[in-house]
Amino acid sequence: MPLAQATLNPGEVTVWTVALDRWSAPAHGETLSADERARAALIRLPATRNEFIAAHAALRAILASYQDIPPESLLFTTTCKWCGDPQHGKPQLQDSGGLSFNLTRAGSVALVAVAHEAEVGVDAEPLDRAVDWRAIARRALSHDERAQVEATEPEQRDALASRLWCRKEAVAKATGLGLALNLKTWTARPDRQSPWLAASLDEMPEPVLVSDLDMVTDAVAAVAVTGAGDAPTVTVRDAAPA
Repeated sequence: MPLAQATLNPGEVTVWTVALDRWSAPAHGETLSADERARAALIRLPATRNEFIAAHAALRAILASYQDIPPESLLFTTTCKWCGDPQHGKPQLQDSGGLSFNLTRAGSVALVAVAHEAEVGVDAEPLDRAVDWRAIARRALSHDERAQVEATEPEQRDALASRLWCRKEAVAKATGLGLALNLKTWTARPDRQSPWLAASLDEMPEPVLVSDLDMVTDAVAAVAVTGAGDAPTVTVRDAAPA
């Protein structure tokens, strides 16, 4: 079902929280494209399949609320902006009007980050997911970040590593580089000119800003943005179906 019409200004990021059980009605899934339904059919576990359908139905409703069109009419492209491959790029709207978005799922909740005339990425991990800080350090943490975790009380190391991981993933998604970005070669550091952390990457002409989403209570989460100025504002909204 459609959401109320939404607006977004340059320099503003909105993060929508989606309780997936509220988007599980069959009518919501009817807005998905044939390709999305085919992808859902490949998911073996029914619960995970239903979460996928609910998340993408909510995504369509959210994006349609900015363009004031039916959710089922949205068309997406996955052309990579770095290499031109049509299959593995960051999902984008074909007729975006400057609107960019990113979707992440964390158990029973999904987050949708939306920005205008900027690139955005979001990542989240369930609070109850078991993590091993050493495994995260081997895969994703810089030397400084690993030292930061090791200096923390032992019982807090897993939680801190999970937070650092979310920041890394959000940055990778915002850039569109994804798995091609080496997560261990950079550190998100405080930016004197804004409350955001700034990640300086060789691949990007300007730092990517990243911030924890402490206002999201159901997961550890972070949002990243590039091209939105020195101090973007973040608003968290609840995506409740009509």
